[in-house]
Amino acid sequence: MTMINLEHQSTAKVTPEIIALAARLYTGKSQNPSIGDWLNAGTEVQVPPYFIEEVLEKIQAQQRQVEAHCKKMTIALASVVLAVASWGIVTENYLTRSAQKVDSAWTRVENKLQQRVEIIPQAIKTLQSDAQQKELINLLNRSRASYLDADTPSAKIVAIKQVSQAIDKFQGYLLKNPQLKSQEQLTNLRFKLASSGYSIILESLRYNQVVQLYNQKLQLFPNSLIVSVCGFEQKPFFGVATTETPKIN
Repeated sequence: MTMINLEHQSTAKVTPEIIALAARLYTGKSQNPSIGDWLNAGTEVQVPPYFIEEVLEKIQAQQRQVEAHCKKMTIALASVVLAVASWGIVTENYLTRSAQKVDSAWTRVENKLQQRVEIIPQAIKTLQSDAQQKELINLLNRSRASYLDADTPSAKIVAIKQVSQAIDKFQGYLLKNPQLKSQEQLTNLRFKLASSGYSIILESLRYNQVVQLYNQKLQLFPNSLIVSVCGFEQKPFFGVATTETPKIN
């Protein structure tokens, strides 16, 4: 076997033989050369053992640095994922509580709307003695049925407008017939209409305030990043489709 003396040959001449030797080690029987293998290989090209050991130590040190860096990156990535997941859970719970406040406020509004709608049969009973008010009776019946058929807040907000219009016409009828004012039954009916109307205004204003805060939270960054993912949707305002506080008719 030809021996290569690194002290008397240039690196350019020795390099091909070192590469060839490395290739033989890599493709040889041992796919995982030991330190002894490298030392024996170094002997073939007259490389001092201490030099081979120094090179191997440097290579191993570099490998340890790479492994340590990969470990740090893995820990950092895991920390980021955990932080994002924790933020997502906290934000989802926060928005869920806000949505529950809206639902609670709507329930109070809905109770007042239901009370007003249930006044309609009493109004119809008052009109039945007047044969000329069939059209108004039909209007009251249709508006009440429309509200009772509504199954979502948005649908009920639309339906209650029809109820309000029908009740307004009924109150106009009462104003045109002052002789009815003396009846105790109508006096109680007027009081219920006025009381329910005021209650609706009060609760709807509170509801709109809660909705406005909730909708703003959905639009704020970074909350907006998880809104669609978690299925949050903006809530409708009572009476109008804007962020302004509506005037209740």
